Amino acid sequence: MSISKIVIKYHSLKMLLTLDLNRLIMVLIKKYGNDININIIVMNNEERAISSDITNGITLINERFWILETYKNGDIIRKKEIEQKIISEGQK
Repeated sequence: MSISKIVIKYHSLKMLLTLDLNRLIMVLIKKYGNDININIIVMNNEERAISSDITNGITLINERFWILETYKNGDIIRKKEIEQKIISEGQK
């Protein structure tokens, strides 16, 4: 049996805590099963810049978090459909 490896990248702690973390875990377990390895990591500066815009000196966060799936061959795929599911089912 293969263990799914998921990385949750978040913009900031404040943005992470606006998520329904229980819903996030439930969605991931429903998708990947009980054998799942989840790492939660803050975005680096480049990723933060990609996930936000600055308008009139105000930073607007477009993406609070990313869900990434890592594969044995080293590929990393962003799972936007899972991100949307987590947001739509667990909006705070």
